[in-house]
Amino acid sequence: MTKYYLLIYSKDYYEIKKESDLLIVGDSSNNEVPLIIMPIDDEFIQEIEKLEEK
Repeated sequence: MTKYYLLIYSKDYYEIKKESDLLIVGDSSNNEVPLIIMPIDDEFIQEIEKLEEK
């Protein structure tokens, strides 16, 4: 089972990363540090996608 994490940088900017890609966060071009790193499941990702569609 693939684990995902929600990384929140600000109220307008977030990313969803796979656990295996989590180390890549420090290599981002803007060098921002996430304020919150939260483990999430598939249901949570589906809810986020529904909200983005609106």
